[in-house]
Amino acid sequence: MGIKKPKINIKITEIKENVCEANRQTIVFSFEYLTEVEDFNFHYYDKDSREGIKVFNELAHKLSLLSQKTWEELNNAGKRNGGEEKMTVGEFKTRFANSLKHVTKDETVYIVRFNKDKRLFFRRGRHCKRVAQILACEFKLGMAYDHGS
Repeated sequence: MGIKKPKINIKITEIKENVCEANRQTIVFSFEYLTEVEDFNFHYYDKDSREGIKVFNELAHKLSLLSQKTWEELNNAGKRNGGEEKMTVGEFKTRFANSLKHVTKDETVYIVRFNKDKRLFFRRGRHCKRVAQILACEFKLGMAYDHGS
């Protein structure tokens, strides 16, 4: 008389993870890659909080407007109409380019205007194309790149 092995009935159910599922793929933001260099992050206004509050309100408004758009809508709007322009990291001034986290010189960065002379820099997420990964801000025109006309 031997030991009877118990009958094990295992049912494996496939679990599908639906990442970034939404009816309309609007832009969402991540600050994971925001630079630590104070000239290009939110500490820029630590010494002038009055001006900083004004600028942050404008930035929050811009982020709100951008979060209502899809990437296609952002790409189709002109840079002067709430849309974007694109540059590679290698086109930026050296100090600014060196401040950016986890980007390469040939990588494309999106730039949008907020306020008349401020810029927000981000890249499109690699794993979730819905995400805009915020990299830096240019609070003083000309610190990141030469703007020309």
